[in-house]
Parts: sequence; C-alpha cells; structure tokens
Amino acid sequence: PIPHYSTDMAAAWAVVDKLHLLDGAMLGQNRLTHTYFLATMIPGGMVILTEAATAPLAICLAALEAIQAKEPVCPTRPL
Repeated sequence: PIPHYSTDMAAAWAVVDKLHLLDGAMLGQNRLTHTYFLATMIPGGMVILTEAATAPLAICLAALEAIQAKEPVCPTRPL
C-alpha cells in the first residue's frame, strides 16, 4: 500500500529524509492562523516556504516544490 504522506506524520518524515529537506529546514506552527509551515533552502539558493492546515501536508507541498525546482520549467524535447 502507498503511505498517506500528506496525512501521516511518520510517512511525511520519510519524505523529509529522502529529499534531505532537513538541511536548514524549519517546521513550525503559526498560532494566529493555526496552520503549519516549512521553510527550507535547496541547492542553488532557492528558498521554499509552504503553509498548510497540517504539518504532513506542509512537508509534502515543500517536497513537491523542491522536486519541481530541480526540473526545467519547459523541458526541451526532440521533435
């Protein structure tokens, strides 16, 4: 079965470990909005900041942004 990465904290931490998001990452809770955020810097100096209703979801959103940042926006393909 596929883990519930966006709802299960243990599964979300596995994503953090796999992508090495903890290198300088900060996971916290905004007490005013009752949301969770993750801030990290990925190679190349890009800062990723995500905010979500739960900590696992904030982690998953940051992982998606980190993966997208590594891929070209408009990849070139041979005709």
